[in-house]
Amino acid sequence: MTVTRGTFLSAVTILAFLILAAISMVWLVAVQRALQQELAESNLWAASQAERESLRFSLLLRSAEAAAEDRALQFEILFSRIDLLATNPQRAYFATIGQGAAVDRAMALLRSLDAAPVTEPDPDSARLAAELAEVSRGIAIATYLAERRTRFMLHDREHRATNLLTASVIGAVLAGLAMATLLIRRTRGLLRVRTELEAHQRQLERTIADRTVKLREALGAERRAKEVYRSFVVTVAHQFRTSLSIIHMTAQRQVRRPEGQIDAEMRLRFSKIVDAAERLERLIGGFLETAAFQKRDIEGKRSRVDFNAIASVAVAQTRATQPDRKIDCDFAADPLLLDGDAVLLEQVVLILLSNALKYSAPTGPVQVTTWKDGTLVRCSITDVGCGIPEEAMGAIFEPYYRAPNAHRFPGVGVGLSLAAQFVDLHGGRIDVTSTLGEGTTFSVCLQGWGSNPA
Repeated sequence: MTVTRGTFLSAVTILAFLILAAISMVWLVAVQRALQQELAESNLWAASQAERESLRFSLLLRSAEAAAEDRALQFEILFSRIDLLATNPQRAYFATIGQGAAVDRAMALLRSLDAAPVTEPDPDSARLAAELAEVSRGIAIATYLAERRTRFMLHDREHRATNLLTASVIGAVLAGLAMATLLIRRTRGLLRVRTELEAHQRQLERTIADRTVKLREALGAERRAKEVYRSFVVTVAHQFRTSLSIIHMTAQRQVRRPEGQIDAEMRLRFSKIVDAAERLERLIGGFLETAAFQKRDIEGKRSRVDFNAIASVAVAQTRATQPDRKIDCDFAADPLLLDGDAVLLEQVVLILLSNALKYSAPTGPVQVTTWKDGTLVRCSITDVGCGIPEEAMGAIFEPYYRAPNAHRFPGVGVGLSLAAQFVDLHGGRIDVTSTLGEGTTFSVCLQGWGSNPA
């Protein structure tokens, strides 16, 4: 942060010096132009000419030997010089140096001489010419002093502008050197940081590689532990199933014994044992089914199948096992072709149908609908059962999870998990909408034949 601030200050300083140098250059050029204009349009020359010509004319008037033509010619020259002083911009200049009244006096004397005889010697004309020469001399001296002050002032400005320009250039060079020093230091710092970052990156890569190896080893150990645990659970479940089968069979024999061989109370107790054994068998069967699915990598036998036919078979099987339940079907008129495993997709429909019937009242209907939605094949199964609580919607597809209001129904919570995995194998999804106490709709969405997976 300090280096960046120093660089910024150096840049601002250089910019300030460059602006100062530009101002100095403009000032210097203006002074030089003023000097050149002063030299080109010098008023000192006009005043000196007027002084010289007035002196010459005064001498000619005093000389008895001068010819009348020379006096007349000299007067014309003198008149032009004095008239030049009285004409703008010279008149304005002389007014600024305090000689405006002197120029007016010179013009008045010149007009008086113009009215007097100037071709012959005359005391009055000589006196007027002498006074004019004195006035012209004063104008020339004042002009010389004014122009000397002006030139001194312009030279002083030129000197100051030159010094300012020199200082600006030196300051800009020094600021540039300071900025270059800061940039070099910053570059060295960046190179040092880059070297440190590269070293840190190499160390980080080594650390990641070591952690990856350890993670893989830990993952392998966890997988082996899970496999041992799964094998243990399966073994224990099989042992429990064998024992339960014996208990179930024995209890069923006692329940089926003829009247008179067993009293009603014992028959009721054995019936309860049969129900409990059946529940335990379903629970153990669910565990074994899930363990078998997780153990093998199911790819499915994919082929071109008609989902309408798959749904029809699943509905027919369900009706055969539960003939007293009402299942309404509304299948698409055209075949719903897709690339999939008919056995797995049939299991999906069977699981969703079984849940819809399980969680609905015995007289509640279940609606099965299939349709084509663009390139998608859709199937919805709607019941009028107990519904799913909103807080349970995000977990119903987790293995062994059961909603809070589902514990009074038989099951272990593996059906929806298996259905979701089967649909996922086909690149599809299962959506669910539910209203507590009114019913639930599960919607299966799959890619149609020839379409790219979404």
